[in-house]
Amino acid sequence: MAGRRSVWGDERVRELAQQFVCAADETWRLQNGKDAECRFFQKIASQGHYQAKGGTRQGYYAIAPNGTLLASANSRSGEAILAMMKRALVAWDALDATRHVLPADTPFEPEHRWEASYPTGGLVFMRYVRDILGSDRRWNRDYAWFTRDEVKELTSLPPRPGATRDWPQRLAARLARFHLVDNVRGQTLPFAAGEIERADLRFTVVRATDDAIDLELTGKTHAVAKGPWLLGKTDWTPTEDFPRTMTTTIFGRARFNRRSQRFVTFSFAALGTRTGRTGNDGRNKESPEPTAMGFAFSLARGDVTLAPTFLEFYPDKWVKRPHDLGYGEHK
Repeated sequence: MAGRRSVWGDERVRELAQQFVCAADETWRLQNGKDAECRFFQKIASQGHYQAKGGTRQGYYAIAPNGTLLASANSRSGEAILAMMKRALVAWDALDATRHVLPADTPFEPEHRWEASYPTGGLVFMRYVRDILGSDRRWNRDYAWFTRDEVKELTSLPPRPGATRDWPQRLAARLARFHLVDNVRGQTLPFAAGEIERADLRFTVVRATDDAIDLELTGKTHAVAKGPWLLGKTDWTPTEDFPRTMTTTIFGRARFNRRSQRFVTFSFAALGTRTGRTGNDGRNKESPEPTAMGFAFSLARGDVTLAPTFLEFYPDKWVKRPHDLGYGEHK
């Protein structure tokens, strides 16, 4: 969730959370899907803070393993979430012990999760974005994925200082379409392939040894959406046109281990300007004036497998899709 602060910044919340098993998931699939875990969540959420049909089911839910709702709330206030957690513990203590567990034969396996496409042995970035100017400190984050084979493409250059390698266009465009987007204040929209007017990234060898290659990354991107949605019927299809642009300059450094064929360090920044807005990003509808933005990418921890927001739009066959839901390859 984008915001000026997180409830997890409250030390009291972090301390009390040790009495819970904490988990996080993407709400849209849970509140709209039809498989077992989605139905399980929907049953819980219908008893919580948003009981009316339709709309979001975002928030914090404290539940017993058998699906009994103990307490819930949707707030960025540490005080509010702390109070919710305390109510949950009181409700837990009042439960009959038989309701503390989920029957062993309960069907619960999801039919599809985007994490199934996690590129083991590939390149996984944690990505942060925020406005650069002004007093508002809002920010947001996401992930970007590249497979092991794509890493080989990126690093297929002579190991001598000064050698260069332009990124394959489809990989450079992946960053511009799905990751250099303005979700500082909430959700946003990706760009279609035809809306990328420039996506040029280049590796230059700075230093090379038998063990590793040090690389410099430079690049520029420019995306222009004139308004109409070009990506077909999806969960993201907006109800109106949203003209918007994003222009960035990219620079960074990486070290590639030649023996393991893995990046051991890789970080880069993208600085630029955005215009326009989308339906759920919190920008002022009357004044979507240009704003300076900054993106920071770094290697994600190996135990984090959260999928990129727009993984469903990656036009790549290695992405496992829920075909029964009508997802296709979006150009």
